[in-house]
Amino acid sequence: MGASSEGGLFEYGSDLDIGANLTVLKRHAAVALMCGTVMRENEVSRLANSSIQLSSVSRSREAFMALAEGAGWHADAVLETPLTYVVRVRGV
Repeated sequence: MGASSEGGLFEYGSDLDIGANLTVLKRHAAVALMCGTVMRENEVSRLANSSIQLSSVSRSREAFMALAEGAGWHADAVLETPLTYVVRVRGV
């Protein structure tokens, strides 16, 4: 099973929401793959959030990895852009 979260769960969800959703997806899928974007914790994202009044949650790469791994997922691909991390995680 595959799912995506482009500009959704990983960018606007709380740590609890992300963990709960990943846990449910993993529990109900024999093979799980999830792709999405994570707002980076950096000056660019802070400026974007303040200038256009976004309510996204910025995270460091390490913080997102720990969150995903805590729900039983492993990031096997990460592409860094100035504003986001584009991630692919697999249920382990």
